[in-house]
Amino acid sequence: MPLVSRSTEKDTSPLEAAAPAVSTICGNTTQRLFRTPAPTKSMKNNRLRPIATLLAGLVLITVYSLFFRKPDYELQTMSTGSGWGYQIVHNGKTVINQPTVPGQPGQHGFPTEVLARKVGERVVSKLRQGQFPPTLNPAELSQLGVSVQ
Repeated sequence: MPLVSRSTEKDTSPLEAAAPAVSTICGNTTQRLFRTPAPTKSMKNNRLRPIATLLAGLVLITVYSLFFRKPDYELQTMSTGSGWGYQIVHNGKTVINQPTVPGQPGQHGFPTEVLARKVGERVVSKLRQGQFPPTLNPAELSQLGVSVQ
């Protein structure tokens, strides 16, 4: 019986062509002595494992960046000798130090910490919108509850 290499068959995969395979010819039928096993469930899972690991890593990075990212502007209130004021810090550097009520004559601070925080939050929102310097007019101050002279 002649031996025929599997590499001469047209329906072979590269894996099967590289493997040592031998067929015997008996009349008109071909009987294969070596077969590559069909992919099992565990083999398919092994192919998906790197993709699943990559996706899990991307999810972790996204969650971290959304929930643990430090905001670019940070508002801090402070007690001064004449009341309350605020500071706005951007990436660790103080960009605005406002110990007094903005746009008002004299050196009077805000009467309460709550008012200082409200005005500071309005200034931060203007900074985030790209407004620099973030000026507040008397109408905006009175709308926030600050008495304007």
